[in-house]
Amino acid sequence: MKNATERINWFSWVVVLMMFIALLITRSNSYELIVVDLFAFALLITLAAVIAILASINEENTIDDAVTLIRKADRAMYNGAKQQGRIRLHHLAR
Repeated sequence: MKNATERINWFSWVVVLMMFIALLITRSNSYELIVVDLFAFALLITLAAVIAILASINEENTIDDAVTLIRKADRAMYNGAKQQGRIRLHHLAR
C-alpha cells in the first residue's frame, strides 16, 4: 500500500464485505434482529472512521478521507439492508 488513501479504499471494501456477511447471517425479518443489525452497522461505521483517521494521520486530507469512507460504508449498509428487505417504510413510520 503506497499511501493512506489506498489503505482507506482497501479497508472500505473489507467493511462492505463484513456488512454483506452480517446480512447473510441474520436473514430473519424479526424486528429485534433489525435493531441489532443497525446497531452492529453503526459500530462498524464508527470503527471504519477511527481506522480511516488513524491510517491517514500524516496525510493532509485526513477528514475528507474519513468522511468518504463513512459515506461508502453507510451507502453499502443501506443498499444491503434494502436488498434484504430490512428497510420498510411502515416500520420506520412507527
